[in-house]
Parts: sequence; structure tokens; C-alpha cells
Amino acid sequence: MGHCNQKNSDDCEMTVYVSDNTAKSWLQLRTYVWMYAWLGYADDPNRVILWEDTVKQGDQRDPSESVVSIGHEPLIWGFKPVIHNVTGFLALDDKVFAARPTEESEGLGLYISDDNGETFRFAKTPTKVHGKRFTILDATPGSVFVNVEDRSNTYGKVYVSNDKGTDFSLTLTHNVRTRYGSCDFTGVKGIQGIYLANARYEDDMSMIYSLISYNEGATWDRLPKPDNYNDCSGNCYLNLVGNSDFRSKWLTNKHSPGVIVAMGSVGNHLDTKNLMTLISRDAGKSWNKIADGRHLYQLDETGSILVMVNNAVQTKNLLYSFDYGITWDNCYFPNGLSLQVDYLIDVPGKAKFIVFGRRGNKLVSISINFEDTTRTCQYFYAPDSSRSDFETWSPNHCINGKELSFTRKKPADCIVPSNFDTSQVSVLRDCVCTRDDYQCDYCFKPNSQGNCVVDDIECPGYDPTRQPVPCSNTYEIPSGYRKVPGDTCRAGKTFPPETRRCH
Repeated sequence: MGHCNQKNSDDCEMTVYVSDNTAKSWLQLRTYVWMYAWLGYADDPNRVILWEDTVKQGDQRDPSESVVSIGHEPLIWGFKPVIHNVTGFLALDDKVFAARPTEESEGLGLYISDDNGETFRFAKTPTKVHGKRFTILDATPGSVFVNVEDRSNTYGKVYVSNDKGTDFSLTLTHNVRTRYGSCDFTGVKGIQGIYLANARYEDDMSMIYSLISYNEGATWDRLPKPDNYNDCSGNCYLNLVGNSDFRSKWLTNKHSPGVIVAMGSVGNHLDTKNLMTLISRDAGKSWNKIADGRHLYQLDETGSILVMVNNAVQTKNLLYSFDYGITWDNCYFPNGLSLQVDYLIDVPGKAKFIVFGRRGNKLVSISINFEDTTRTCQYFYAPDSSRSDFETWSPNHCINGKELSFTRKKPADCIVPSNFDTSQVSVLRDCVCTRDDYQCDYCFKPNSQGNCVVDDIECPGYDPTRQPVPCSNTYEIPSGYRKVPGDTCRAGKTFPPETRRCH
């Protein structure tokens, strides 16, 4: 796809090209395109969906009506528009999102498609949401999470959908966001249902604290301080530097389930002047400090090697670990080179990393290859045996109503072959239902005791006991609770609606 980002350039347009012969030749597919996605997992493997201008002339940067269009095989048959007046677009897995002005207000509304762009429906959200800027945080087979900008562009409210992606309810307030729409909210890869988030204290918006949810946002808990950190008294919670800080990230990998790497501090709120680098090996239930200060860190694609480099000062080496940060070894840069490191990335499909940094006014990149430094992990299909380099690991609590088991690499000096799929999960049993298996329903919110009550602020005038018109024999009053999408718990706690006779 071509770009048009020069402020003083002539009239420009962005064009999408397609190749069906491994890039030997290219065919112009569509012009005046803002974004596109190849929905190769749809029934039609060559389905393309794109956000484009309807006027195909002049400068694309000039205001023009935009639409979302889909095209089918063969692509030269053309595209058909499916939703008009679009101002924002995102394709995420099997869901497609579009923002456009709503009829209810002068602002924007969210529209969702779960049939690969064929049809869109308006997302039913509390009335206070209409017309505000929002960010799609995550979309799973069960839920959609949206951050809606609140009274300031530094925080927003997070809403989660029901299993159909139609009705949204409030799950978190004062979630940290930037004016560019980046938010401190992320799912833990490989374990559906676990989320990390940062929020601001309502009485002091400059203070940030961290939360974790093990049930798709139904309930949230503070993070415990690291096991190997004792220099604290009072409110000793762990608070993490969020993804909205471009120098940081919450690192997870679906091939090393339960492993989380982050930076943070201990106390009642985040203190960026006293940071440490940390790791959790049990999906956030416990943490350990692995280094003082700021670092860049990365896992290879298979989750075999964790590398870390100090980016606060010039350094001559990188640290690496084969045992999820229990022990570390040094890898020194060639020729005694000292760098101010700016970026650290992994090479897909390889046990290889690239360090980007500066030496004076010169830009330097260093490739670090671990593929020939150690052996290949063995006996993937015999985990927990003495000869195997793999183990089974289970969270010590139910997640989405299920007790789960994962196979992951032991703390062993070996590299997992790329053809081993260590992202598979086994369901050991369904758990007994508790309050944690339920979210607050549409227009309800949790109170200070964790009970779901009517949200008078988000939904003014909403009365769940009001008899519908017309009413036939009986009607139902919602309990205020709905089961977490994808939750398979059995028996135990239930929240059925109350049935009343029409009067």
C-alpha cells in the first residue's frame, strides 16, 4: 500500500496492490484507501475489506465521504460498500469495527460486524457513551472491550460486551489513556480471560495503580508486591508502567503461558523514579524482581529465551535467560562496543534478536543469534517426565469457569522447535459457579461491595422494573448480572431474572 504523508506534496492517493504469485508481479486493487484487511479466514479465502473514499480524485487528505467496502474472489469483480460515512475502521480477528456519526447525537457511534463485514449493527451502549472518542481494546470469541474517553483525554471508561457483542456494560473507570487513544489495557496472551489494566485515582488523577482480572473484567484485583522485595510498609501493591508509555510494555507470549514481564514499582501508586523490572511465572498471582531500573525485554517467538538490556544508560552487553529469569548470562556486544539502546526486537520464526542503538551520532544495529548455542528441547509429548524438557502448568484458580492446564517449557537450556505448538490448552474440569463468573449487565455497575446495581449516571431514567408496553401475561426483571461470555461453570451461584405478571 502506498503512502501520502508529505505535507507539501502534490495531490496524493493511497493505493492497495495485490499479488497472487509470491510478489513476482502486482495488480492495482483499489485507490484512495485509508486502511484494509485481508480476511483470509472467512469462507472466501480471498475476501478483502477496506476503508476507502467514495470520491476517487484530487487529494485524499481533503475531506470526503468514506465507506467500508468488501471484495470477493475474483478481486477484479470489484467491491461493494457495506456501511457509509465511516470515520474509523478496525479489523480484528473475525470481527470488523467501524465508527460513524450517530443519529442520536452529534458524535460517533460504534458499529460491529461478526460476519466478516457483510452486515453491521449498532453497539448498544449506555447513553453517556454516545458521541465520544473510543478505542477498541480487545476482541475475543466472547467479548469486545472498548475504552471510551471520559472528561479528560488522559483516562476513559472501559465497557465490555455480552457474548453477541451487542450490549455493553461498564467494567472499569478511569482507565489510563493518552490523547492519541493508546490505553493501559491488555490481555495476557495464551490464557483467555486474564487482563491487566492501569487506572487513575479519582481523588488524584496524577496517581496510577495497576489491576488484574481473571474473569474478562467481571472483577478486578490489585497486584501483590514481588516475593523477593521487602523494602515496603503500608500499601505494598505492585504497580506497572503501562503500554501507553512508549518505553515500556507488558510482555506475554502464547507459547509461554503464565509468563509476564513488566516494569513497575511498589507502593500505593506507580513511582516512575524508582522502577524495577519484574517477572511473573503464574499469570500475575506472584511476582519477582529481576533487575533494578528500566530495561527493554523480549521473548523469542517460541518463548524459549528471554533477553533484557538496560536502556537507561549506555551498555556493553545484553542479558539472556533460558529459565524465565531465574538465572541470567551475559552476551557482550562485539569489539567492546558500548551503545545507548533504543529498541530490542525478535526475529519471527528464529531464536534471534536485533538490538538497535546509538553510538554518538551513529546508528548501530546488532544481530544476536541463539540458534546454534544450545540444544533443541525434547519430548514435548511426555511433559513432566524426567527426560522431557516440558512441564504441565495450571493456574491455581478457575478462569472463565474452567480449570485449565497448559504445556510449557521447563526452566531448561534448550530452544523449542517452531513446529511445536505449545499454545494448546486442556480443560481439566468445569468449576462451580461463584459471583466471579458473572459480569454486571447492561446499565448496571458494581457497587463498593461488588454487587451489581442500576447505573443511574450512565443510564439516567433506566428502570429495570418497568412493565413493557405492550405486556403479554408476564414479563421479566433483570437481576443485573450476566454470565461472563465463554464461562462454562456449573451449578453453584445463579442470578435468574424475576418473573412478574402484567398488571
